[in-house]
Amino acid sequence: MLLVRQTLRHDPFLLPPLNSLEATAVYIYLKHRPPLLVTSTYLPPTSNLSQNDLTTLFSPNDTVLIMGDLNSKHPYWNNSTTNRNGSTLLSYCQSHPVTIHYPDQPTHYPPNAPPSVLDIMITHRCPLTNPITVPSLASDHNPIVCKLPLQPTFLPQRTSYNFSGANWTLFRTSIDSALPPLPTTRTPRELDEDVTSFSQTILNSATRAIPRYSIHPRSPHYPPHLLILWKLKNYYRRRSQRTRNIVDTHIHHALHLLFLNQHAQIRNLRWSNFLSSLHPQSPKLWKVTRYFKKPSTNIPPLLHQGSQIYLSSQKTELLVQQFELSYKLTLTLGSTYHASKITNAVTSFLRENPKTIHPLHYTNVYELKRCISSLKPRSAPGSDDITPPLLRNLSYKAISYLTRLFNLMLKLGHFPTPWKHAKVIPVPKPNKPLTDPTSYRPISLLSALGKLFERIIATRLHFEIRTKHLLPPHQFGFRKRHSTVAQLARITDHITHGFNLHKHSGMILLDLEKAYDTVWQHGLLYKLIKFNLPTYLVFLMNSFLTGRSFAVHLPHTCSSLKFPPAGLPQGAVLSTILFSLYIADIPKPLTYY
Repeated sequence: MLLVRQTLRHDPFLLPPLNSLEATAVYIYLKHRPPLLVTSTYLPPTSNLSQNDLTTLFSPNDTVLIMGDLNSKHPYWNNSTTNRNGSTLLSYCQSHPVTIHYPDQPTHYPPNAPPSVLDIMITHRCPLTNPITVPSLASDHNPIVCKLPLQPTFLPQRTSYNFSGANWTLFRTSIDSALPPLPTTRTPRELDEDVTSFSQTILNSATRAIPRYSIHPRSPHYPPHLLILWKLKNYYRRRSQRTRNIVDTHIHHALHLLFLNQHAQIRNLRWSNFLSSLHPQSPKLWKVTRYFKKPSTNIPPLLHQGSQIYLSSQKTELLVQQFELSYKLTLTLGSTYHASKITNAVTSFLRENPKTIHPLHYTNVYELKRCISSLKPRSAPGSDDITPPLLRNLSYKAISYLTRLFNLMLKLGHFPTPWKHAKVIPVPKPNKPLTDPTSYRPISLLSALGKLFERIIATRLHFEIRTKHLLPPHQFGFRKRHSTVAQLARITDHITHGFNLHKHSGMILLDLEKAYDTVWQHGLLYKLIKFNLPTYLVFLMNSFLTGRSFAVHLPHTCSSLKFPPAGLPQGAVLSTILFSLYIADIPKPLTYY
């Protein structure tokens, strides 16, 4: 086991198989130096130390620190005797540019043998102060402490908005004072600048009016009598090691058992009280459930073409390349003549038709307020860091300004570029090897403002679908008043009807792999044109689909930008509607139900 402070920037390292040593390693990033490879090792007493294992541990990196119990004894590091492992270790250190660091006091106090120094450190190009022993644990091994005169790289402090202490009056006042007059944008570029300025105004006002708190685990608080018992236990432990008195050893053992019993009782009592305070209507119940069901965000070293990818920056690049491949699965399928014909038809339509064909279905303040209230308050923010609670507390002037921006987008047929970037979080697939890059699925986090505008567009798309009957009646996915239960009842009725007529009923079930990622964008636009959708919606969908980008994010690092050549954005409000329209003309058998 190797414990690393959360504020240090580090990455786990997967060591190759070893012969006799048990080891785990981690990379710690340093300022102006290569990363430090720290390895915690243990050699079982019945095993023989292998020099090949030591060579394997020192080979991955230039700066290495190996520490642990190697069960190696030699007078060179203050032992009274020598064993075979000690001779092997000393021979290796004398023939290689490594240094052994050891404390002046013993680290191991066995009950029926003299104390010895078993816990040592071995370094390569890693400066280290003289280790000292600290008799503070209940084990028969004393921990050793040392200092490294190196400058580690610390992670920025993670903070979150404390909405319970927000001054919403100040938030709205700050926005009103910073907003310019209603925009009169005439070009998409100016519209993008207005969107960026509006987002920055919200963030600046939030910084003034909403406090933030650090996200870190809370230290447990123990009652005074347990702390006194803990100190008394440690006192008799140090005393028994110093005097080697059997009475002191028995007293320490009894106090240790009593401490463990008392600590377990307090922990179980706290957990029982917490569970008894939960009920189905309590938000804490679902918070605890999500905590236990939430997949781990720590990605181990990835294996790629026989090599190990352990640095976070390299992991993000490997994952973003893997996700990018999903958009290219169907680019080479189909007829080139057919693809060019569809593409030319879409290009001609966009070139020959003006964007501002009236009537345009503009939005208003009341519709915008309804869409804001429908946003999920706990949704994770996109790359702009704007959360739904910030939008729910906008002033009337800010909502009017945003309404004006939305109407200009509808008029110009433009979906703003800042909202077309996806912040992708890799989530492991269940029951898949975590070292395989293909074992992760992308979760896209989009801008809350962009999702708000998507809801405005979705309302107009749903209206066109209903009035023009664009979806077949057997299409139940992502439609209001079309539940899965109703679809199952429909299929059951069909099977029962055939059974009563003494006929067989057949069913073919298809699973589309990478369904959203492989949508042909020009083919989708061509179908929207053939569905006779309003021209401004076609231009909006063209702007929504083209020019998108995404980047994979891991804690405190992100990949380079990728621009998908096909597909619908994952997590977007419009993606479900557009995919339903994309497959609406799927061929039907001669007789179907």
